[in-house]
Amino acid sequence: MTQKFPSKVLVVALFVLAILAVVGYIPGPRPGPATIAPTQFLGQTYYVNNAAGAGCNDSNAGTSSAAPWCTINKAVKTLQAGDTAYVSPGTYDIGAGPGFESSVYVQAYDKNVPVVRLANAGTQSQPIRLIGLSTAANIIGGGPGSDDDTNQVFITGGAIYADSGKNYWEFQGLYFKRGGGLAADHVTGFTVRDSLIRVHPSWVFSEGAPFEGGYPLNVYDGTNILFDHLELWSLYMG
Repeated sequence: MTQKFPSKVLVVALFVLAILAVVGYIPGPRPGPATIAPTQFLGQTYYVNNAAGAGCNDSNAGTSSAAPWCTINKAVKTLQAGDTAYVSPGTYDIGAGPGFESSVYVQAYDKNVPVVRLANAGTQSQPIRLIGLSTAANIIGGGPGSDDDTNQVFITGGAIYADSGKNYWEFQGLYFKRGGGLAADHVTGFTVRDSLIRVHPSWVFSEGAPFEGGYPLNVYDGTNILFDHLELWSLYMG
């Protein structure tokens, strides 16, 4: 299901789904293909792959899959209008990458959180894309136990943050947990597809038990916002 939200405040948090089960999920079909295949878009194509033996280095040009970048931080700080970065499966710790800020006030969360900020804006005809080469689209709707962890692009350690004016970004095939998240304030053209988020209970309840959760997917004062085929998980203990 696809929805567009030209609203003042968008808050997507799985606590709404907790009424369904201790661990809630959105049931639905598992679409194919299993893995997103790279597609040539306008602009430059970059690659991120921190796997052992991938030869990654954030000092690389990043334009070859044989010499990729190591961090998502490098990608979101470099990409310009029309560019695309493909991210190979693995765990990417925002807190360990360049440009990390340990405490930034994010209006969408109404609190200070650790983030890496997007550096540039796309345009309506040339959005900026961050695409995980994952099987996330296939496991959505599968419920607990269907994670397929070896083929996911996990974002941990902080939120990817689009502050005012960082317009026209697209995110696909990502899995946010262990403090990972995605937020935007005052943006236009913000798209998230085929992605999963585990929400930490303590984001809402300070007494929440530890859990491999991230921050919610939140957008404050956005227009042309598209959330397409997402799954959000949490744990409620009470």
